[in-house]
Amino acid sequence: MRNSVKNRSNAQTICAAEFVHWHLDGTKARWGHVDLAFPAFRNHRATGFGVAMFVDAVRRLGKR
Repeated sequence: MRNSVKNRSNAQTICAAEFVHWHLDGTKARWGHVDLAFPAFRNHRATGFGVAMFVDAVRRLGKR
């Protein structure tokens, strides 16, 4: 299995998540996938959506 797709405009994010799942399937590991490499754009500027969401989640989990 490769973390790659033939058509680069087709489902790259889900391919990456499936790659991780394939390697962890059958384990008791808890995991999630956030695609940090693909930028979301608004008004011609990157939003940093994935990074901001990840940082917020870590902060919230640290307060528990």
